Amino acid sequence: MEIYKEYIMRRGLFAALLIAVSMPVVAQEGFYIQGTYSIADAADLGINDTSVTSGSLTVTQSSDDEGNAIGLAGGYLFGNNLGLEAGFANFSSFGVDSSITASNAVVDGNTLDGTIAVSQDIDGEMFYLAPVAYLELDPIMLKAKVGAAYFDVENQSTVSGSGSVNGTSISGSVTLDPITESGTSLLVGVGAEYAFTDNVSAMIEYMRIQDVGGGDLSETDIDTLNFGLVYYID
Repeated sequence: MEIYKEYIMRRGLFAALLIAVSMPVVAQEGFYIQGTYSIADAADLGINDTSVTSGSLTVTQSSDDEGNAIGLAGGYLFGNNLGLEAGFANFSSFGVDSSITASNAVVDGNTLDGTIAVSQDIDGEMFYLAPVAYLELDPIMLKAKVGAAYFDVENQSTVSGSGSVNGTSISGSVTLDPITESGTSLLVGVGAEYAFTDNVSAMIEYMRIQDVGGGDLSETDIDTLNFGLVYYID
């Protein structure tokens, strides 16, 4: 009898599992908005030694690779595990300290000569548009996206040391005209959400924006770890 009961229990459990697996999952559908705070990492977004247009320039630099970002995004889930998302982020707190040995080197219109210390503060903005794929495992939702990001990066440099800028000897510190670079890059991301209610979820996401910078600035990838809240609009 005990063996028969155990057999029935196993058969019942197996049948319940089959029913659970075969039940259709109703995918989330509709508009959503989200706000994020990001920890960002970008290596060597400073002036590079190939940015000189005449003369000679040698650059030795150390970078503060870690910055942060505040972002806002919104999107629409179509109910078939696909969606579309657009967003904006403002990056700040990146820095590069450089030691430059220059011989009449022209960098972005500035003529540098001598041994100069350069402190670079780097900020930027990013706009993106990306298709989204998602999978609901209630109360968890997994998301992935691949899209395009438009970036605008500004490098504000302050110089000091023994030398001259545009023919004028350095006295104290001199702030140069900012260097700006913009372009479009590949963006990829993967993350997860945990639903507290039908409308509110907490999210964590890893995102990479490739090949940011270029021109007079070194080109690098920006990696971000994003934390935020998502609100689904009924």
